[in-house]
Amino acid sequence: MSDAPNIPWGNPSAVFVNEDGQLTPPPSPVLLANAGLTNGAESSVILTDGDVSDESETLSSEVESQLGFGVQSMTGAVGDESSGFENSTGGSYCHEGPPPNLIVHTAAGDLYVHQHVLSQNETFSRLLIDYPATLDMRDETPSAVEILIRYIYNPLTSIILPDTPITHFSEVARLAESFEIWDLAYRAEQSIPLNLPVCTLPEFIAGFRDAFLAEEVSVSNRNIQRIFLDEACVRMSALIANAEFKDFLDSQPTLAVDILRRLYLGPPRPLPHLAWNLIRSAGQHMPELAYFQIQGLFCRMNLRDVVKHAPLTSLKVLRVVKAGEIESGATGVESKDYQTAPFNTLDLVDTRASSDTIAQLIQWPKELVCFSLQQSHIYGADLPMLCSWLSGHRDTLKKIEIGSFSARGVGTLFNAARFPNLETLLLARRMMGSPQGDLARPYLEWSPDHADLLLGPKLHSFTWLFEEDNVNRLEWHEFGDQEESWLRNLMKEAVARKSALRKIRIEFSPDMESAEPQEYPWNRMDCLHEEFEPYGLTLEYCDPPVTKSEWQVMFDESFDPFDVSSESSDMEE
Repeated sequence: MSDAPNIPWGNPSAVFVNEDGQLTPPPSPVLLANAGLTNGAESSVILTDGDVSDESETLSSEVESQLGFGVQSMTGAVGDESSGFENSTGGSYCHEGPPPNLIVHTAAGDLYVHQHVLSQNETFSRLLIDYPATLDMRDETPSAVEILIRYIYNPLTSIILPDTPITHFSEVARLAESFEIWDLAYRAEQSIPLNLPVCTLPEFIAGFRDAFLAEEVSVSNRNIQRIFLDEACVRMSALIANAEFKDFLDSQPTLAVDILRRLYLGPPRPLPHLAWNLIRSAGQHMPELAYFQIQGLFCRMNLRDVVKHAPLTSLKVLRVVKAGEIESGATGVESKDYQTAPFNTLDLVDTRASSDTIAQLIQWPKELVCFSLQQSHIYGADLPMLCSWLSGHRDTLKKIEIGSFSARGVGTLFNAARFPNLETLLLARRMMGSPQGDLARPYLEWSPDHADLLLGPKLHSFTWLFEEDNVNRLEWHEFGDQEESWLRNLMKEAVARKSALRKIRIEFSPDMESAEPQEYPWNRMDCLHEEFEPYGLTLEYCDPPVTKSEWQVMFDESFDPFDVSSESSDMEE
């Protein structure tokens, strides 16, 4: 067997995909008009019938059927009515009135907000001084810095000239990345042809696997991660359908899991068909794939697409991060498909969906062993509803993690005792207590039925999660009298009932700026630990950001950080 897959074309250096996701030979050189992104969606310049000639329409239909790279040039000065997109026949697509706003930056707001943010950036200000740039669109040899500045200050300058060298595109992409102008970074990356790796198959796979598993972009994997959705998807689609690659996978059974362990969605745009084609192909050609995580970044994924394309052949873990109901209606899990999916672990993070949608997803797998829902917003849901949805898996669930997931309010605790084989439970503090008062910290008062609800027959580990959200930071006072009293009563009941509970962990890492001189929260945790450790019930908690002595010094009015005399005297002694 050779080290590299066979590509059935004369020139394997460039890869193209047609509208059906099939690999095709490279087409003739083409130019594509490429508009910016609007609200995270693929956008285009809207032209009237009179703006486009019959000949240009024919060209457009041919171009759209293939994945080409390059953009059309622009002529005319900014704001000039003669400005427009120049087509390949020498004509121009003109529009009357002000230029269309092609840029809406989903992370930083609209164009003007983005300008304001960058105007406060010292590095960007230095660029303006060191590289005086022009907004004259007739200058056909702009530097990378000039392209960047044109893009920021004039929407129409988002068009990158087709004669720009590939190395120049790379410079533009890196500059745009450094200032988090993801639209431009993605646009520049699009203009770089896809090149198959010049290395052996094992070397390429090893590098690809490292890139997927890396949490941060590093020098060694940045090229793969940066343009993952287009280039990497095409490369992987070609490889996983290759017979030699299949033989290679058979010799390393865990490799398929590593390769698709993490699938990121890249810049702010909907997940394109290339990535879904890769996922579908993985399901067909990687039957041993057991762990699949797909994650949105600036753009929220459509849960319906996840349901439609998830590789289910032998999947055990499905982890979905930053997804939602982009389209109205159900997720696509029909009643006939309930209890058919093979995965037994469902992990939903930063999900926005209706209660019906989550209920459908929970009923999808044949059985659930582990379920997690965190940092999400489930419209119209509460803990009793979630408990009801999970009851279909009551005999198989061993681990349940419930972070904050609803703005509806709290009140009734989650009934963990309803699951006879449940061993591990995580509950968010903000999902517990009376809905009256502070939404970030509902009033919590002990009730005897709390022990009945939480202390299941096999529950040996309970984690109490104190978390912050996009609105409320986690503050020191959030572990106070209420929390200490409630936890002490739970631990007393666990000991008195001789329950299976053996470990409680407090996830509490508050913002240092909220530190108060009146109280050190970890004193309370230390007391509880010492009180119940002799009974075989362990209390664990996160290390405090500062020690107690450091905290005392912070609020000691007599302490002068610039006074070194006391330190000197201590050293002399």
